[in-house]
Amino acid sequence: MLRLLLWIRRHQRAIPPLWREIVLIGAFFGIYTLIQDNTPLHAAAALHRGASLLRIERDLHIDVETPMDHWAAGIEPIAVVANYYYVVLHFLVPAGILLWMHQRRPERYRFERNVLMWITVVSLVCFWLAPTAPPRLLPGGGFIDTVAKFHTIGGYETGATKHAADQFASMPSMHIALALWSAVTMYRLARHRGMRIGWLFYPIGTSLSVLLTGNHYLLDIVAGVAAWVCGVLLAITFRAAGRAVDRSLDADREETPPEGVGEHVPATTIRM
Repeated sequence: MLRLLLWIRRHQRAIPPLWREIVLIGAFFGIYTLIQDNTPLHAAAALHRGASLLRIERDLHIDVETPMDHWAAGIEPIAVVANYYYVVLHFLVPAGILLWMHQRRPERYRFERNVLMWITVVSLVCFWLAPTAPPRLLPGGGFIDTVAKFHTIGGYETGATKHAADQFASMPSMHIALALWSAVTMYRLARHRGMRIGWLFYPIGTSLSVLLTGNHYLLDIVAGVAAWVCGVLLAITFRAAGRAVDRSLDADREETPPEGVGEHVPATTIRM
């Protein structure tokens, strides 16, 4: 088994790093999309969970998404900005950070990339096991779908995504989890204090956008924070396991002598 792992590691290093990462990340998100597209819709259950979350929030008087959504829907420029913030930056910002790290901070790239992947895995498991409808889809919830009202490009109201299972991927909020990943990563890596502090406002802006557009509940934001924490813990755990494997591989190589070394040579073969 150790020899197999050593062979994999040796051939993995033989692939150009950039191409290896492109293939790895492309394959990962291809599998993610395939699973997401084939997730059972369970619309009735998703709507029931969404209504339950909203009822809990209203009982606790923390349903801030309701007045925020109504306020944004009445001011078109604010609603449009929130819509595009929600639709565009979700993938653009993490992708840009990954590319920047690969080129400028390669020593941190692999770990942060793994955190991002684990966040996605944790979220996907939740979407599969407990699909939840967002506020904007709840019948009688009183929400205004700002993405549909102002015809934002990239929304779920047109094309093939209209009936996608991803519409019921409300809990946890991946927007929040990825925004936290982006902000914390850049806070740790940015060299200037002002830039580090500036990145802390990104998750705040994301939280506002998901509430203003009626795409998430306040409790989804809390769950998004939990998904980010789980991603970090899983990445740390598997990094430790990988280092243990590397130590075992190194020990195995040191204990295994090169071919032919240490073999007994018959005395009759020795020539003077």
